[in-house]
Amino acid sequence: ISVAALPLCRGLHCDRAMRHAIKLFKQHKPFSFLSPSSRPKGNKKFALDLITQANAARGWDEPRTSGLTCIGRLDADSTGLMLWTTDYNLVDLVIGRRSRVEKEYLVRVTGHENWDDSQLRKAVQWMQHGMALDGK
Repeated sequence: ISVAALPLCRGLHCDRAMRHAIKLFKQHKPFSFLSPSSRPKGNKKFALDLITQANAARGWDEPRTSGLTCIGRLDADSTGLMLWTTDYNLVDLVIGRRSRVEKEYLVRVTGHENWDDSQLRKAVQWMQHGMALDGK
């Protein structure tokens, strides 16, 4: 697991205090780990627990993860990029109600070997056109 601190102030005017106050980390969430919005079941662990001083990129001088908020979520059965930040404005910009940031997912389907042609066509159509969330 590798955690890298992303520079937020590159190309922007940021004073020294702000540069240290706002943090943004990227993490590859492995299979079976939970996003913070999930409830642990069995032996599942949170992806945040994987962020440690030992696997952090240079420049991250504190192993504390308190105050970090996840930008989005991934199911336990998913793998992929997770972003963690202390900047709540960034969270709102990316996943807030008015966000226009598109998200794209790669979907793998198992068990389809036993489906008939009608079921396959419906599944492909559903995946090609996406799904409605919150009535949208």
